[in-house]
Amino acid sequence: MDATIAGFERVVGELPRAVAHKRGERVIEATFDGHAREEGNAVGYETIAAAGEHATTLHWITNHGQVRSGDLLLLDAGVEVESLYTADVTRTMPINGEFSPAQRKVYDVVLEAADAAFAVARPGATLRDVHEAAMDVIEARLTEWGIVPEAEAEESKLFRRWMVHSTSHHLGLDVHDCAAAKRDTYMDGPLEPGMVFTIEPGLYFKADDLAVPAEPARHRHPHRG
Repeated sequence: MDATIAGFERVVGELPRAVAHKRGERVIEATFDGHAREEGNAVGYETIAAAGEHATTLHWITNHGQVRSGDLLLLDAGVEVESLYTADVTRTMPINGEFSPAQRKVYDVVLEAADAAFAVARPGATLRDVHEAAMDVIEARLTEWGIVPEAEAEESKLFRRWMVHSTSHHLGLDVHDCAAAKRDTYMDGPLEPGMVFTIEPGLYFKADDLAVPAEPARHRHPHRG
């Protein structure tokens, strides 16, 4: 985790060079991947360096796009160290160093959702409990904004159009450790001391999504994990 955090710091220092380059996402990818080679074995998985509209595509690893001031960067990356264990950190950051009011509005909701998930991540809880705590926040805020109508049925989950993945997964020798495990030992298995897992809710608004009011559509793709 320490090596991965240091890699994110290196990327921030290279953002001006990324903006100036025709394929700035590659600058970000190369910066982090080079750091991973210096400080560990390599990256734990292919680096996702998604700027602007690319950040609304899950697991964007093509990384051939431009990085533009005023847009957001979603960086999802991890260093694998000599022990063969890997990290997984995801952050969304303003490329020019400052969120617009609209970008901040959505980012704060994703942060609120992550904090709600952290609050229930205790021994005896499950990954499903963690996920549902985050989704309660996402659903409540999207309903307040008028994007999602009041749910007539609890299972409708219309907010899932804009939050399309699970909040958490175990992390270890593989970035998705034990993902093929049975439900009662994974999503519904009790959390125990010593387990390592991610907490990464998100909101993904595409600019051409007519179901989203104009203001949220402009500050698409906050994601935090």
